[in-house]
Amino acid sequence: HLKGFKEAKEVLVTGSFNRWDETNFKMKPDDKGWSVTLQLPPDRYEYKFIVDGEWMIDPENPEKTPNEYEGYNSVIHVTKTVEFKLNGYGDAQRVILSGDFNNWSQTELPMKKKNGYWVKVLELPGGKHHYKFIVDGEWITDPDNSVLEYDDQGHVNSVCMVK
Repeated sequence: HLKGFKEAKEVLVTGSFNRWDETNFKMKPDDKGWSVTLQLPPDRYEYKFIVDGEWMIDPENPEKTPNEYEGYNSVIHVTKTVEFKLNGYGDAQRVILSGDFNNWSQTELPMKKKNGYWVKVLELPGGKHHYKFIVDGEWITDPDNSVLEYDDQGHVNSVCMVK
């Protein structure tokens, strides 16, 4: 959504999601400015608006990255809801979800007991994520996920792919 620019004749959005095509995604005027709805898979995307031929970053989005033209592109992270479940461990007092998505915090993501499982729901960006569960202080990989990888420090972690 691009707020304002009601006097503009044509507004488009373009970005890494459409190889910076300058014709595909024309926006429609609405009561706040211009809008278009895109269905994008989870990932990190760079984008810009083209207002009557002038390229501009998103004035409402503070996240931007330098581009090859000595300017900036706006950045958006499209996420997907992911449910992490740990079966069993009914006697555990506390289970924490920890991973590269929260800097391996040992406190930030406590899980809740639900129907015999420990559960935590997160919004994650696309890509590969390493994680573990901390059960009453003991770090374990996900026993129901056979996809494991070593990290750069030699630890074995469970892997969650978000697509």
